[in-house]
Amino acid sequence: HFSYNGWDPKPAAWVKKNCSKASANCLDTGCCRDAGHACFSKNTSYAKCKPHCIDGVDPTDVDSRPWKCKQLGGMTPGHAGPTKAAGWVEKECASVNSSCAKSLCCKDSGHACFEKNASFA
Repeated sequence: HFSYNGWDPKPAAWVKKNCSKASANCLDTGCCRDAGHACFSKNTSYAKCKPHCIDGVDPTDVDSRPWKCKQLGGMTPGHAGPTKAAGWVEKECASVNSSCAKSLCCKDSGHACFEKNASFA
């Protein structure tokens, strides 16, 4: 987030008219209306406005298919609000001290799945 001596930049007027809402596929526009969001591609047919993106499974997404996270446009000025884990996370993702080698995700907030060795992640 950019700020200079307490001044926070605002999105240009064309952003609201031409850019995608958070719930829409932003693959065609490459830009986002929501403050603190950028358009990231999940695959060749879908992209979403998000405050950040890391390759792999996204616990805030509607499903557990992994993201490629190619940023398609600039970040819209402003602060992004908090994100919440999707409903599938509790059922499909691993808990603390459990292997996430198959699910590739963790259900506990602030945790991520990393490979420890060939048989445990």
